[in-house]
Amino acid sequence: MIPSLGDAGFDSQAWVQMLPDGAVSLGAGEEGVVLRASERLQHRFEELLEKRKAGTLEAAEGREYEAICRLDDALSWLNRMARRPPEES
Repeated sequence: MIPSLGDAGFDSQAWVQMLPDGAVSLGAGEEGVVLRASERLQHRFEELLEKRKAGTLEAAEGREYEAICRLDDALSWLNRMARRPPEES
């Protein structure tokens, strides 16, 4: 079983160590700079997803898959925060 962020004793930052260098790229969007997974990481995610669907994902690959999913969640959150108008004090 792959540990999740809610599991007791799970290091909530450990997933970052599963990501390769160059995992994040910057792009230009309509609203400015956009953080996204690199093309290489997107391709790797697709490979892992296919193995997961086929039921052939190894334990280490499962951890890698989870790390990529968490990165996607983090990037989505950061991009939403960057687009949010500043709050008035």
